[in-house]
Amino acid sequence: MKIGIYSIGLDGVSYLKAIALELPSYDYELYTDTRQIDLIETEQVIGKGLKELTRRQVGIIVVLEQSHRLVAFERFSNIEIIFSKTPHELKNYLTNNPELEKSLSKNQTRNITLTEHTPKTDLAVSAILGGILIRE
Repeated sequence: MKIGIYSIGLDGVSYLKAIALELPSYDYELYTDTRQIDLIETEQVIGKGLKELTRRQVGIIVVLEQSHRLVAFERFSNIEIIFSKTPHELKNYLTNNPELEKSLSKNQTRNITLTEHTPKTDLAVSAILGGILIRE
């Protein structure tokens, strides 16, 4: 089981970089919605992103935006979801939940899904992570 990260915008990429430095051995699955969305679409977009992460066999999902709390808990009560702004919060959560921590895979993989690729988003991801973006 991997650690899933959900965000709207590129904050998730910065969080992934920081958490991978703090907890490098774990496997991470980042889903970040990079499209311009309006308030009416937000609930549907969040639901789609969280559903995609659960399909990718994550054991826990870190949601970066506190405003998404209601959608996450209403629809996905069968998976651990936490709302975190810092890697240290996730580290503490895993320390306090040793059974969950033991179920997480530790192969140092990082998978990133952007909902929309533009030259600007691809350049930002490469700049934040310090590497080359490879598309599948």
